[in-house]
Amino acid sequence: MDYGTWDPANDTALPQCYSPEDLAGKTACRAALRAELGLRQDTDAPLLIYVNRLTHQKMADVVLEALPLLVARGLQLVVHGEGQRDFEDAFAAAARHHPQQVGVRLGYREAHAHRLTAAADLSLTASRFEPCGLTTMYAMRYGALPVTRAVGGMADTVQDADAEDGAAPGTGFLFDDPDAPSLLRCVERAAARYETRPAWLPLQRQAMRRDFGWERSAQRYLELYAAASADAPLAEATP
Repeated sequence: MDYGTWDPANDTALPQCYSPEDLAGKTACRAALRAELGLRQDTDAPLLIYVNRLTHQKMADVVLEALPLLVARGLQLVVHGEGQRDFEDAFAAAARHHPQQVGVRLGYREAHAHRLTAAADLSLTASRFEPCGLTTMYAMRYGALPVTRAVGGMADTVQDADAEDGAAPGTGFLFDDPDAPSLLRCVERAAARYETRPAWLPLQRQAMRRDFGWERSAQRYLELYAAASADAPLAEATP
C-alpha cells in the first residue's frame, strides 16, 4: 500500500490527524463523521464501517441479514460503496429505518473513504473469496480493527486478537464461515474488546504499526536476488 496516500498523521482529508502515539485525533474524526451523517454521538457504541463493493462476492447479502442484530446490539454501521441495485436499495432503506445508527453513502469518493476509515473503530471486510485486501490494510493503518473473513490475502495480513498461539496482541478479528451467525459472533468478540480501553488500545497501536509498504518488500526481493546469485542461504524474514 502507498503510505504517502494512506497516512493518518498527514492525511489532508481528515478533520484532525493522529498517530499511534496520540490517538486524540481519531476521537475527533469519529465525532465529525457522526455529525456529518446524523448518527447519535454515542461514545459507548463501536462504529463499524463497511467500505466495499455491494456484491455477492463481498457478502453484501450476509451483511444485510446481520444488520438488524448489529443495530439491536447497539453498534453503529456506516456503508460506503456501490454495486447491485437491490443491495444498494436495501442498505438505503436500513438507513431510513435506523437514522441514528446506520449511515449510507452510495457510490465511491476516496476522500470520504479516508474519513470513514479514520473515524471507525472496526472495519468489516467480509468476502466469499479474496486474493488480497487493501481495504483491510488501510483499516489497520488508521486504527480501525478489521472484522474479516479468514480467506485469501485477508487471512495472511490480519492476526486474530484471540488466537491462542498469538505472541503479539493481534491486529483484528477473523471469522470462518460466509454466513450471518459467524459474522455476528466475530463482531461481538470485537465489541467486547472495545468495551475495555486497556485491552483495546494495544490492538489499535499494533495494527497501526504493521508495515505493508513496498520499501520492506523491495528490500526482501534484493536480498533474495543477492542470495540466489551468491548461492547463499536467505535470512529468515522478520514478522
